[in-house]
Amino acid sequence: MRVIGLMSGTSLDGIDAAVVEFNGDAPDWHVVAFTSIPFSSAQREQIHSAIVHGSAASLCRVHSDLGEWFAAAALQVCEAAQLSPADIDIIGSHGQTIWHEP
Repeated sequence: MRVIGLMSGTSLDGIDAAVVEFNGDAPDWHVVAFTSIPFSSAQREQIHSAIVHGSAASLCRVHSDLGEWFAAAALQVCEAAQLSPADIDIIGSHGQTIWHEP
């Protein structure tokens, strides 16, 4: 099974994307490809502003835009792995991390 994992955290530095291949039992896996796609300063500001001062409209806009940015990251990591999107079984992402409470 080939899986893409996507992550964007509170640092707002960008999106990390990995293709991981699982073979049989849980311990049998390996990373096929990994990439980090940095956010532009405009993207960082849009996310930060929506989280800190956001209206419903700005939260909806950034939610939609993040989906597009995550999709682009998934395509980029597929390319790095020399795979087509059809070669991927599952994509997992928790969305944008907006707060950590240790």
